[in-house]
Amino acid sequence: MDTLLRMTILLTSVVYSLAVRVDRTPMLMPGAAPKSADTYLCYAMKLNGNVNQNLVGFLPNVSHSVHHMILYGCPEPGSQERVWNCGSEMQMKHAGHDGMADEQMDISPVCQSDEKILYAWAHNAPNFELPEGVGFEVGGNTPIQYLVVQLHYNDLTEEFKKGKKDHSGLTLLHTMDELPRQAGVIVMMSNGRVPAKHDETVDIACPLMEYSELHPFAYRTHTHTLGRVVSGYVIQDGKWQLLGKRDPQTPQMFYPVADDKLVIKPGDTLAARCAYSNPSDHDVSMGSTMNDEMCNFYLMYWTEAPYSPIEQDSCVSLGPPYVYWETFGLKDIPADSTKL
Repeated sequence: MDTLLRMTILLTSVVYSLAVRVDRTPMLMPGAAPKSADTYLCYAMKLNGNVNQNLVGFLPNVSHSVHHMILYGCPEPGSQERVWNCGSEMQMKHAGHDGMADEQMDISPVCQSDEKILYAWAHNAPNFELPEGVGFEVGGNTPIQYLVVQLHYNDLTEEFKKGKKDHSGLTLLHTMDELPRQAGVIVMMSNGRVPAKHDETVDIACPLMEYSELHPFAYRTHTHTLGRVVSGYVIQDGKWQLLGKRDPQTPQMFYPVADDKLVIKPGDTLAARCAYSNPSDHDVSMGSTMNDEMCNFYLMYWTEAPYSPIEQDSCVSLGPPYVYWETFGLKDIPADSTKL
């Protein structure tokens, strides 16, 4: 190839990259008013059904009363209300004991069906932008016709009690340009409990069965206050490959995976472990309130067009005392899986 042709191809590539127009759209709570601590509220935004768009970045803007925030993609939102209570049954039970008003007990889901997690935030995590050429395709002819942001308010501040309204949320970075790579998220989570005055590990594992090669590029960990280390792996032909490991008490942002050249293939097994230390005199169960614990490992990946994000987007374990990695028959478990 001669020099002129090489320069032409290079310039064309640069111009294409610079020509990707990125717009910003705020998606903020329209004056939410939580009535109790451990309240989950949702707010939906309708997407343009005529044009496909790609989400390429997320800029959080949240108040200190927000414990965590999750952005979902939905065919239909879980409610037609402008803002609705979208907590779990377990969360409502706990909240009810704290004196939640009867009118606040009505619960609607985040989505009517087929909810997809696109982004999650907690612990003062900063802005997050996807790699160049990667985006979450939404709107248009895609199944995602609505975006729903869910906020967990863990603290009922004096300002809320005096009538303050909350406008937390995020700014979406998006483009109408077609991108060569589609993004997706797999979430690994667990049930179970952490015994009193005990160190415990909570294990999750699931084989990937769908035919699509996944290129992981970011991971995120999430526990509450008892979590010490969360680690994630992919097991390929019996060999454990580290995806990421983190102290969940640090900002819970998406961090780059340990090996950005790693390719996950059908038949591989994803595995995650959360290590806890419970100094209290009572067991702590997995659940959705601040009195509970959580064990979540999020893996963000891209697939080459024309592949779409896989349908297998979550993996749930029974957790301790019923299930551990050994229960799944896994061998050669890394000795440092609970150490940073």
